[in-house]
Amino acid sequence: MCTSQTTRAIKVSKVGSDYNHLISGKCQEFISTFQDPTISRANEDPIHGKLKYMIQLQKIANREKRTDTKTECVHNILEISLQDLKEFFDSVRDMGFVERVRINTSRYISIFSQVIDSVMPQPTRQLGEDEQSTFDIVMQQRRFNAANSH
Repeated sequence: MCTSQTTRAIKVSKVGSDYNHLISGKCQEFISTFQDPTISRANEDPIHGKLKYMIQLQKIANREKRTDTKTECVHNILEISLQDLKEFFDSVRDMGFVERVRINTSRYISIFSQVIDSVMPQPTRQLGEDEQSTFDIVMQQRRFNAANSH
């Protein structure tokens, strides 16, 4: 009897893990492939074309400051539009995705944060020492060590 209960718990855990992986994949697909329809061909980004969120992530990686015109605050935050999610996850992809994001916002913030960490591009410009965080310096040193250890 204990064996069957253990087996059930493992199956449930496996299903949850598969579901989380599926959701992460959907979030990653959105972040890395959503095209901004307002960007004209003439104004396409030279690296990321019309990929709205990849362009924003590149600006964050390059430490380009953005000022919020409403609050006059300067920040490097990736804002994900629910309207963009709705357009991307139409009935063909996943009709209930946006509603799940609305209901479980904190969970999806965590999932999107992990996805963003995994797809964050490298800076395309040399960052000054005053622009680098401790994390940037440690990661730069790790990449350098990894490249020279082979």
